[in-house]
Amino acid sequence: MQALALAIFTKHSPLDPQPLPRPYLECLENGTPYGACVASGRLVEDGGRGSSIAASRALTCRTCRYPCLERAATELAHCPLCHTAIEAGGPFTNRAL
Repeated sequence: MQALALAIFTKHSPLDPQPLPRPYLECLENGTPYGACVASGRLVEDGGRGSSIAASRALTCRTCRYPCLERAATELAHCPLCHTAIEAGGPFTNRAL
């Protein structure tokens, strides 16, 4: 399986559609992990590191404990990561960032 993957990606190397935004690059340069929304993959930012992204409104899944941006969670029927059903009140809790 690994040989097949290596053959495919060697012949057809993946291309990034556009450069990463500055906050992502800062995390990569510093070697620090960043919180990514499980629905959109966007950065969940607290705005406290002097970045250009304002504070994000994020929710945390009560089951898997991973963040989801509030605007992405409004369109979901299940948590994208653990597939917990979103019912009245949902599996997501407010997260203080």
